[in-house]
Amino acid sequence: MAQGGDGGATGVAITSARQPLVDELTVRQTGAIAYALSGLVNERIEAQQAEVYEAVKDAAPADLEKLDRLDLAQPAD
Repeated sequence: MAQGGDGGATGVAITSARQPLVDELTVRQTGAIAYALSGLVNERIEAQQAEVYEAVKDAAPADLEKLDRLDLAQPAD
């Protein structure tokens, strides 16, 4: 509660709210949805990779060298 100079209340701040407990069914359903979505995303990634590979598989090494580099791992310190 915030108080004004005269001591009267001027505002209220609620800093947290009780969260409902998560039941096992909700966790299982959410996991099933996440698993199904990850399968869809994986299928799209594989299709895109195949399309890109088809576009570059016969490219000359000199042409491939012109492409921007993409680092796949962080360098070790």
